[in-house]
Amino acid sequence: DGTPTSWTFSATQSDFVWDTNYARISLMGWPDAAPEWFAMISIGFGLQQGRPENPEVLLMPRGDGPARFGRDLEITLTEVGIKGEALRLSGSLSGVLGQTTDYGASMDMSAPRQIDLTFDGIIAAA
Repeated sequence: DGTPTSWTFSATQSDFVWDTNYARISLMGWPDAAPEWFAMISIGFGLQQGRPENPEVLLMPRGDGPARFGRDLEITLTEVGIKGEALRLSGSLSGVLGQTTDYGASMDMSAPRQIDLTFDGIIAAA
């Protein structure tokens, strides 16, 4: 709804799995100074030969009510690099989220919400 929100991604809940040509990245975080109705954000995407693919975002509410979920999102990575067992990652993601009560298996797009976010951090391998 245009309200700036910040999140801290959890080092214990965020991870990545990397092999020769493909990586799966999972970020999970909780609000720093977020509106009171958000409890958790989860971002996941694959990385095929350096290009992000299949991004998903799930915003969970604090109490009852539908979560927000989106799959058709635009993701841009500005930095990706592995150092030891850690992944340095920064970029942006934008798109439209719909309401869901089943973690994105079905979505109600009658009241869509735009999401525009940037991320920057280091996560450990799974």
